Parts: sequence; structure tokens; C-alpha cells
Amino acid sequence: MRTFSRTLLGILMFSLIALSLGGCTKQEETASTVTTTQPSTTTPQTDLKATTATPEPKSPPPVITFLWSFYTSWSLLAAACDFGLINENKGEMGSLEKEHNVDIVLIRQEYVQSMTSYQSGVADGVVVTNTDALSLAYSRKKLVGDATVAVFPTSWSDGADKILVENTIKAWADLMGVTVKGAEFSVSHYLCWRCCQINNCDYTKFKFENLDPVKGAPLFANDEEGFLAFVGWSPETFVVLDRRQDVIDICNSSMLEKYEIVDLAVMGQDAIDKPGGKDAIWVLSEAMNLMAVYIVDPTKTQQAHAAMSRRFNNLSFVGIDRALVLTKLLPPRTDWAVLSSNEVRKNMKYVDEFSIVHNLTEGTHVPYGWGTKAEAPTAVLRFDTSFLFDK
Repeated sequence: MRTFSRTLLGILMFSLIALSLGGCTKQEETASTVTTTQPSTTTPQTDLKATTATPEPKSPPPVITFLWSFYTSWSLLAAACDFGLINENKGEMGSLEKEHNVDIVLIRQEYVQSMTSYQSGVADGVVVTNTDALSLAYSRKKLVGDATVAVFPTSWSDGADKILVENTIKAWADLMGVTVKGAEFSVSHYLCWRCCQINNCDYTKFKFENLDPVKGAPLFANDEEGFLAFVGWSPETFVVLDRRQDVIDICNSSMLEKYEIVDLAVMGQDAIDKPGGKDAIWVLSEAMNLMAVYIVDPTKTQQAHAAMSRRFNNLSFVGIDRALVLTKLLPPRTDWAVLSSNEVRKNMKYVDEFSIVHNLTEGTHVPYGWGTKAEAPTAVLRFDTSFLFDK
């Protein structure tokens, strides 16, 4: 398990190793990457005497709208604004945006709201978990006819998602018939479904009730009568664990497969194809890479924690570090390797099954795959790492 007490030197050495290996490993995953020829950077010679006309004013940069909600790695990504890497406001640009001439408008919304906005075509991109990605892609395709592309991961859950129960419930089998409350059809619901599978229990005897975890956490923490089981993610689970010492963590995401619950940045294919789309992917992924370094850099960690806290509902620095143990950030320059990994490929089969069982895609197996648009032209959800190598 990766801890976050590593020094900046360790992170940077890992980054350099990953970069040096990039040329070797790209050939091993030909289904998901493409080689591109870099355009010439040579400036053509011009006759200065002939350029006496007033130059045309520079046109405004293309605008890409990207939605985020407060969660460990997504709050860290938004914290890049405090370092001047990105400016979240329309018409203003951070250093990375200026470098690639794209204006990224970062908008915070609640998680469910952000998915609804993306599905309806209001936004170009959004951050989601892979467990929601299939149904999200299906809805966007149905509503606006646009495919969805997972362009890079931001983190993965290694215990951040938890099912907490009263101490009278000693084993998973004791939970059958007990109502578990959490966000229906979300990653929390997925966790409950998978925990039934790994504990060899009949899911049809399992009861789940929809409850916003932000509202549910304090209720369960205050030992509300009849509330016996709660499922949620950090930092809502901290609210419970900090107030009650008697609850049992009966199943959590660390008990699932590695990379089974992965946090992703996704964009619509139409947005990627329009001016600024590919540049926005590069800017956002580079900002994420840099913030993963800054959060452990002794010279920047204080500022990074403060910036992250402002975008993480003012979670304390101690709380942030606690969350980072359970939500694993990716070492810099490894996002492409995780997105195209055998683990993610295998685990998406569980997501497909969950979507069918819960009728999230109207009984349809949503086509998904890995590679470029040319390599997987029929995929409604595509995992494409090629954008991470284009610069």
C-alpha cells in the first residue's frame, strides 16, 4: 500500500523512471495508445519589411467546461488553481492553460448534479468513479448522441468506501434483512453488491435504502434508532468513526480487487474533437500530476493542504492526510498505465454486470473498450490513453 510520507525525491525519481519506461511500454499496449508525429516547431522565415500591416488581434482561446465535486483527488485537482496552473473562471487562464492556449472553466457541483449536467450535454467533461461510468456514458449517448471517453484516472479507492454497522452485526451473513442506507446506484451501492458476492451471500435478501451520505453520516453517528448500517465514502465515514467507537467496518473497498473502484476524468468525444479539447486533457492531467507532487513536497505541502482544504469542505490537514491513505493518488506519470491496466479491464466486467442487475442502462450491455476513436469506433465508453502522449 502506498503511503504519503514519501519524500519529494522519491516521487520525482519514480516519475523519471515512469517517463523513461514510457517508450518501451507503449508498444506493449497497442490497443490503447497511438504514436503521433510531433509538429515542427521551426518558425518560418518572414520578410520583416513586408510585415508593415497591423497584425490581426489574437482570437480568444477555445473554452472547455469541466465539472468536479468534492472528493479527495478531485479537490486536489481543483487546488491547482491556487498554484496558478489553472484558472477556474471563464476568460482567465493559468500557466498551463496559457501554454496550451485553452480556457478551462472548472465548476463545482454536487456529484449527482454533475453527472446529470454532463449527461445532458451541459458540460464537456466531469470526474466520476468507474462504477458510474457506464450508466453515465449510456445516458449521454441517449440524450445527446455523444460517446464518452475516460481520459485519465485521478486515484483509486483502497478503503475509502466503507460499510459501517452496529456492533450487534458480527458477520456479513448477519446483515441479510438489515437495511443499509447510502447513495442508491452509486459506488456505495456497488460496494454492497460486491461485498455480497465476495461473502457468498444471496443479494436478493439484501436491503438497500437511498440516503444522501452527507445527511446519513451524522444520523448514524448520533446512533439514530433503527439505523443499523451505513455506507459512504471519505470524509463522511470519518464523521461516524470519530464519534462512535462501537461501529464495525464490515466491508470496504480494500477487500475488492485492486483498481476496482477508480476515480476518472471523462470527456465527451465531441468536446475532444473540437478546438481545445485535446489540450484541455493535457492541461488537466498535467495539473493532477503536479498536485500529486506538491501535496508531499516539503516546500509546497502546507500550501497544497490549505488549497485542498478550501475545496474539500474545509477538511483539516490531518483529515486530508487520513483521506489520502484510503484514496490512493497515482504516482506522477503513471495515469496511462493504470487506465490501460489488466486490472481495470477485468474489473469493468463487474461494473457492466452491476449496471444490468440494477437496470441502470435499461437492460443494455453498453459497448466499452480501449483505444483511440479509430480503434474502438463503436464504444459508447472508451478508455483512451493516447492523449497523454501527444505533447
